[in-house]
Amino acid sequence: MRRACLQIFSALDFTPLANAVTGLREGLVRFATDESDTQIRDGLIQRFEFTYDLSHKMLRRVIEAGAANPEEVGRMTFPTLIRTAAEQGLTGAD
Repeated sequence: MRRACLQIFSALDFTPLANAVTGLREGLVRFATDESDTQIRDGLIQRFEFTYDLSHKMLRRVIEAGAANPEEVGRMTFPTLIRTAAEQGLTGAD
């Protein structure tokens, strides 16, 4: 199982997600310097939404790549997707 996971992770490009997380962190640092700046706050909210959406899509791709029936993963609701990811040890939750 571990070897299969490593193959799946190496086949996927996580660069866009890493860039989104970096952008979110940069926005948080900038917002911390001036929490009264509503433009920075609004931009930070947009960065969060973008990063959240991208992480959701990436999680779905990872599960699809390891699934016996990828179409079934495409029909999963968000709670089912998160539960499946947790069962596969992909969420970091115990």
